[in-house]
Amino acid sequence: MRVGPVRHFIGNEFVESQSGRTFSTLNPTTNEVITEVAEGNEVDVDRAVQAAWKAFHEGPWPRMRAEERAGYLRRVGELILKHAEEIGVLEVLDTGTPISQAGGTQIPRAAENFFFAEMASRILGITYMKLAEIIQEADLPPGVSNVVQGYGETAGAALVAHPQASLISFTGESRTGVEILRNAAPTLKRCSMELGGKNPTIVFADADLDRALDAAVFMGYSLNGERCTSGSRLLVERQVYDTFLERFAARVQALRVGDPFDPATEVGPLIHPEHWQRVRGYVELARAEGATVLVGGDRPENLSHGNYLQPTLIVDVRPEMRVAREEIFGPVVVIPFEEEEALRIANGVRYGLAAYLWTREVHRAHRIAQALEAGMVWVNSHNVRDLRTPFGGMKHSGIGREGGEFSFEFYCEYQTIHVALGGHAIPRMGMRA
Repeated sequence: MRVGPVRHFIGNEFVESQSGRTFSTLNPTTNEVITEVAEGNEVDVDRAVQAAWKAFHEGPWPRMRAEERAGYLRRVGELILKHAEEIGVLEVLDTGTPISQAGGTQIPRAAENFFFAEMASRILGITYMKLAEIIQEADLPPGVSNVVQGYGETAGAALVAHPQASLISFTGESRTGVEILRNAAPTLKRCSMELGGKNPTIVFADADLDRALDAAVFMGYSLNGERCTSGSRLLVERQVYDTFLERFAARVQALRVGDPFDPATEVGPLIHPEHWQRVRGYVELARAEGATVLVGGDRPENLSHGNYLQPTLIVDVRPEMRVAREEIFGPVVVIPFEEEEALRIANGVRYGLAAYLWTREVHRAHRIAQALEAGMVWVNSHNVRDLRTPFGGMKHSGIGREGGEFSFEFYCEYQTIHVALGGHAIPRMGMRA
């Protein structure tokens, strides 16, 4: 598939960077250049912010009824589904996500986010990457949606510092989130941070081990392991540890690694050569710390190009090891536990985004789930989420929640207007007899 140069989308027009600079985006399967992307800086960011400022202060958007705005956003969702096949190809080409995962669930899920537009019509006055083209096709008023490509140090930093950008929603690494919060402070921006995770999957001996096994493999290795909610720490109760680990390792060993455009592929390449090096470095760190790389850990023999890494499983891991505490976006580590240790190990990292708990014991499920330091907990399930529920984490995994009504809390300014309906008493001060 031929991909043309990618430009910024500002004021409903595709435009080049003011500087004329571009950067290359790579196909992670081969590391060949897909296309050139306009590289934005503070000038381009300012153009986009000014377009948005005008749209939300002078344009038709703020004067529309909620139902009208919802209609535009539903139109975007419908167009995403209309172009789903093309979007799926672009997603695979750009990220290496297997086509069965990118096209099967991720694109309809993206459309569902826009179908939540109906929520806009329910805001009550209470009396007591292709996406830019789709938005242009949906004919949103100019400036309502703008896209500027660039690097964090230039385009990102300029947006955070811009006095007319009133809020920042960021998804990414925790250290970057800290820097954004620091730079946003002088302009008193509201910030919503969806940051890193080192999420535990906790399997008790009484669990349905067949279902727990399926879920643990899926949450560890789907989307190439590059997901913030992945179950990257597998905690297994000691009395079933050996049996469960043997079955888990066999499944990991059998995962089909290959061309992400092949429907049979289950694991594709990592996103970028630098990330491949980072993940590979953690594999070596695990060995240096005394852990054992039981499965994978290197490039597949039949895939000499691109950013392919064998699905990797690390065992003999102690909770204090760096590979058990730091987000890798790659391999899964396995740690045994006794029942009284489960919470201490699960909560013993700086992250608190997601957790997965497997047990048939109802009282234990409630007790452990409520004590887990995680913004989202699934009991006897993998990550199956209603988009209306709050998404976000505790500790270094972020600040705030998004999703459904919870997004409106962040993106809207609430205003209370008090209107006197009668001649109520007003205290009269300064009246001397």
